[in-house]
Amino acid sequence: MIDTRLLTFLTLLEEKNYTKTANRLYITQPAVTHHIKSLEKDLNITLFKDNKSFDLTNSGILLKEYALAAKSQYSQFQNAISKQDTHTKINLAFTPFSIKCMINQHIKDVLYSNRIKINTYVKDYKDIIEMLTMGSLDFAIIDEPFDSSIFESFALSTTDIILVCNPNGQYSKKNRVTREEFSKSVLVLGDENSGLYKDSIQAFSNKNIKINNNSIIYSNDIDCMKEIILSFDGIGIVYQDAFLKELEAGSLKKIEMLNFKATQNIYIIYNRNAFLDDDVRKLIDLIYRKYSVIQND
Repeated sequence: MIDTRLLTFLTLLEEKNYTKTANRLYITQPAVTHHIKSLEKDLNITLFKDNKSFDLTNSGILLKEYALAAKSQYSQFQNAISKQDTHTKINLAFTPFSIKCMINQHIKDVLYSNRIKINTYVKDYKDIIEMLTMGSLDFAIIDEPFDSSIFESFALSTTDIILVCNPNGQYSKKNRVTREEFSKSVLVLGDENSGLYKDSIQAFSNKNIKINNNSIIYSNDIDCMKEIILSFDGIGIVYQDAFLKELEAGSLKKIEMLNFKATQNIYIIYNRNAFLDDDVRKLIDLIYRKYSVIQND
């Protein structure tokens, strides 16, 4: 079991207040102080430069890294034991846009073909990283950069970032919009915490495309984005693989813009130190053999 003093230390770093830390942990404030002083005495170190800013000493930084790793490992162990008791085999999460891309790539046929019990979640990237770190997820499928020193990974697919519009709207007779037309359009982007948004902004920056004067509507829901594009007669910046059915059915139209071309990889990631059982590893290997396009170090 992880030393409770380490949990107190990590909580204090988050709260930066002894009283709030005590309330959160359901202990007294003197107990919080005792835990911190006890760590410093036993380890013969000083944790904080001062007790107001809670800035860490070099020793404090090292202890924080160890405490986070210990908390993560213990949480992963608890999750592994829990799965034995509940017979839950796999916990998997997608980011909102990656799930639509991969469903259109028929990944569900692989996930649910072996009669393995799977809990599937759709979560924001930040939540997924935390859940993977703490062991409440076995693996995830995402569309954002990640720390390769912590997570094993491989790319499942590469999708184009494209512009789409209302097939019956103001751009219906155009196959390409000018930058001037684009600068006056209502833009529909992924929400600001999504990989789609970050990828789109980076692609605009690479091509020196300014969107400062545009009206912009954000969403992390595919169906909502489609309705906004149609209702506002705007231009959506989307992953092509996420909108294949709409493009094929003609409910949305793809348009070009001079010199604009961007792609994004969809990744599978899992914690390097995770307690993955054989069924999880076999499924990851099956997905790798079917979908892998790029291997990461």
